[in-house]
Amino acid sequence: MSGSPPGPAFDGWAEAHRLLDFGRAARADVGFGSLDRAGRLDADPRRDLVITARMTYCFALGTLLDHPGAFDLARHGIAALRGPFHDQEHGGWYGELPAGEPGARKAAYPHAFVLLAGATAAGAGIPGGRELFDAALMIMDRHFWSDPDQALVESWDLAFGTPEPYWGANANMHGVEAFLAAFGQTGDGVWRDRALLIAERFIDRHARAAGWLLPEHYDPDWREERGYNADRPADEFRPYGVTLGHLIEWSRLLLELGSAYQEPPAWLAEASRGLYDTAFDRGWAVDGTPGFVYTIDWDGRPVVRTRPHWVLAEAIGATATWRRFGPEPVFDERLALFLDYADRHLIDHDHGSWHHELDPGNRPSTTMWSGKPDVYHALQAALLTELPLAPSLTQRLALASPPRPTLHALSLSKGQDPVTVGTLITRIESLAATRDRVIIGLVGAPGSGKSTLAAALLDRLGDRAAILGMDGFHLGQRELERLGRADRKGAPDTFDALGYLELLRRVRSRTDLDHFVPVFDRHLEEPIAANGCVPAGVPIVITEGNYLLLDDPAWRDVATELDESWYLEPDDTLRLDRLTQRHVDHGRTPAEAAEWVARVDQANAKLIMESADRATLRLPSWTP
Repeated sequence: MSGSPPGPAFDGWAEAHRLLDFGRAARADVGFGSLDRAGRLDADPRRDLVITARMTYCFALGTLLDHPGAFDLARHGIAALRGPFHDQEHGGWYGELPAGEPGARKAAYPHAFVLLAGATAAGAGIPGGRELFDAALMIMDRHFWSDPDQALVESWDLAFGTPEPYWGANANMHGVEAFLAAFGQTGDGVWRDRALLIAERFIDRHARAAGWLLPEHYDPDWREERGYNADRPADEFRPYGVTLGHLIEWSRLLLELGSAYQEPPAWLAEASRGLYDTAFDRGWAVDGTPGFVYTIDWDGRPVVRTRPHWVLAEAIGATATWRRFGPEPVFDERLALFLDYADRHLIDHDHGSWHHELDPGNRPSTTMWSGKPDVYHALQAALLTELPLAPSLTQRLALASPPRPTLHALSLSKGQDPVTVGTLITRIESLAATRDRVIIGLVGAPGSGKSTLAAALLDRLGDRAAILGMDGFHLGQRELERLGRADRKGAPDTFDALGYLELLRRVRSRTDLDHFVPVFDRHLEEPIAANGCVPAGVPIVITEGNYLLLDDPAWRDVATELDESWYLEPDDTLRLDRLTQRHVDHGRTPAEAAEWVARVDQANAKLIMESADRATLRLPSWTP
């Protein structure tokens, strides 16, 4: 079954792009941090391995979706996972930075997300992704996989010397997810078969015996500990009782696991349906209010009535997967029910993303989670509504039919008819329909016509758009002279790159504010502070400049703030003539203008041209 579900209109592709837009603000100095309810980066300087690995995974998926900026954000995450998070002495990854807290351990749960991120990044062609994937496979194989137990060790001390005397279903469930991604990336059946062994132990053995209520906690000898954390029932990772969202998540994973076999074990589909139906019957609206309660006790009574967003997200994903596997009217009805609930209660239509927690009355709350830490569960839910069945999300994306939509279909080369401004406007409006504010970057060597195109776009878009020019961040003449760089004015280091980046981020995240911007005055040859404005609520921002795509430490992150980047590359003779005339118009003699172009502008142009391949679109020519 591949049609749209009945009920409220829900575009999974568009929701995925909106979530990725929201998540870009999680980029921190190292890896990714948690976001608050408005999508602002948490002030806490600590960095969590789970958040960084999950967001790296999300932006690797975003790269496969051609989402603007996702490639650079995924690369940023990979750099953190291969750098500060990685334990160079013992191997594996620190659970938190700064590392070295007393009692810190290396746990299977976050390591499974590192493996998931590595496998997905490798498949998306992110630099360093393959190396991260290989390292994570080795650690999982060497330290976490236990052949005698056919399960993942819960955690170790930092030196991998002493295992924790506990077995947990949660870490092993995410191990199944990661192993299926590893199988999809390598084709090596050992990872698929290990996923099956884990599922056999926890689901076919323990959950089946418990009437599809999964015991989550076990002592070192695999005795179920059904009273575990009875005094702390709302524990974030090890709650007391039955975690209904995990029944649903396992339901989807078992179907994905079955799709990895030509002849899947028959019990997988049976168990998947048993878990799915049990979760709905025991968890949905059992306290008289719509939504899934978080946990129940072993007699089926609600324990924690809070509604975490991830439970509903997993219900959407599992139901959408069942619609592909064995379409029945009940799955159409339930998917419509869950999507309507998400739209009414979870999707934050004002600030973006999904509320991570609701109280028993379906009001946003913060008893277990504050803010909106990541987009992992919601992003997967959105995508799964659109995808056919396969072992991993990467493989499901590869099989998507009709092809997943992309805004990068326009491709031009020299010799083609010039693209019209109308075509470019249509492209911008397609982007603007999926997010609160779209930022388009116009890039090119000096004299390529960036300002002219920006003015033409603004003329057509009217008060729906605003200009934010990179040139406003030129260092002033006095500062250039102090630095001894007046003779290289226009070089990358003669701009306040960090100030430009920070303003771009503020313009993106705070659409409710007026943002005053500096403007470069070409008559004075000086920047003037607060001489322009990006008004509150303007949906389209056009930024133009030389170095928006420069792969240089000071400039590299600018590209991640652009929804699309358009590289202008007109005929070079035309560009040089235009550039020389500009200098003459501003007071230089023809000889002085030619000398400046050759010595300064062309040196800068060489750097800019080397960044052209990072652009979303290359424009040899355009016409009004």
